[in-house]
Amino acid sequence: MNLEKLHSLIEFYKQNEKSIHIDDQEGYKWSILSSIRDEIIAYSKRHCKDGVWDLDFSDFSEFTRKTIGKTNNLVFSNSRSVMQHAADKYPERVRKMFIDLSGFYSEVSLKDRINTFVHEIDTLAKDNSDISKSGTSFHHDFRAVSVYLFMMDPKRYYIYMYTVFKNFAHFVELDIPETGDVQLLLHFYHVCDEIGHILQKEHKDWYEDYLQIQKNGEKEDEIRTDVYGHLLIQDIVFSLYYYHNQERLNTKTIVQPKPFKKKPVKKAAKLGNGVVVDYEAKQRKNSAIGAAAENFVFENEKRLVDSYGFDSTRVQHISKEQGDGLGYDILSCDKDGNEIYIEVKGTKGGIGTAFYITETELQCSILNKEKYRLYRVYDFSQAGTVGTGKIAVIEGSLEPYCINPVSYKVVF
Repeated sequence: MNLEKLHSLIEFYKQNEKSIHIDDQEGYKWSILSSIRDEIIAYSKRHCKDGVWDLDFSDFSEFTRKTIGKTNNLVFSNSRSVMQHAADKYPERVRKMFIDLSGFYSEVSLKDRINTFVHEIDTLAKDNSDISKSGTSFHHDFRAVSVYLFMMDPKRYYIYMYTVFKNFAHFVELDIPETGDVQLLLHFYHVCDEIGHILQKEHKDWYEDYLQIQKNGEKEDEIRTDVYGHLLIQDIVFSLYYYHNQERLNTKTIVQPKPFKKKPVKKAAKLGNGVVVDYEAKQRKNSAIGAAAENFVFENEKRLVDSYGFDSTRVQHISKEQGDGLGYDILSCDKDGNEIYIEVKGTKGGIGTAFYITETELQCSILNKEKYRLYRVYDFSQAGTVGTGKIAVIEGSLEPYCINPVSYKVVF
């Protein structure tokens, strides 16, 4: 393998990570896998210490539907259908197939486990017309198997794509087997591990900063989408597409902020049954989303300002450069060149999702109502240290929206 070319691709990815994620050629996998992980947490009652797939879940048919059923285009739709029908009809047999594939309780080689799994699902499809009308498993190939392995153990595995890896192997001058050989998948895993070693050794600070952003959203019983950095490593392989098509990164994709049209509703506080809430874990998760949403707005705002004909260096990430507490996150300008203060509130939910305003933010909006903008980032999909979403903007004072107090400060 040509390590010089591999190093050049890693450097290219580091320099263009935000643009690659904004372009979002492969960003869908982050939201899909995040959704899958959420389902695994919700439906698993007994976890291994690393948070792997709970293969002992009582209703394995339901569990399969809630996990594999959400893989979207990571697994071919007909392949998902075959697997779900097989789990509905033979839940214990399919459970054993996944246990054997995982290798949690076996010394069988990964190569043999994969071949056995593909053979068994093919056999079920051929022998049962109600599982597969055509008698095939519909591309239950190494890509699908790699998704299952990643879901079961994200600390060890990666998601494989043949064409992407074939192009990558050609670029780094790596000899690989022909398509259909399980050794292809094993080569892919080996290359990804090698990239991981390079990141840990030669790009340690950047890599650890990335992992810290992921871990900021970690709950006691939850594994975030990419705590182990394996999606990042996979993205480096995928970034070869942009390495050869750099004009794609120069396309100025701009999200235009639109007026926020929702009206606040006054809701009286209600006393109810006690609920135990891990506020610290909740705050960590919200902070991770908030930081990524700020990065998204910051990058988008620079492109907006550039489109107005002004120098994009006018856009400053104030909360990063000067810290929180000023009442806004980003300093920018409008299309007339007038200075504006932007406070960012991000959510994965829809535009109607409630959010919180601090006293500092409120006072800043009152004192600077001509300049103040609140950007409500919604339908947000986090990818790496940035993401994609839609933006609704509130201009001026936030007083009309601050009608539901949730806490008071007692001062002596």
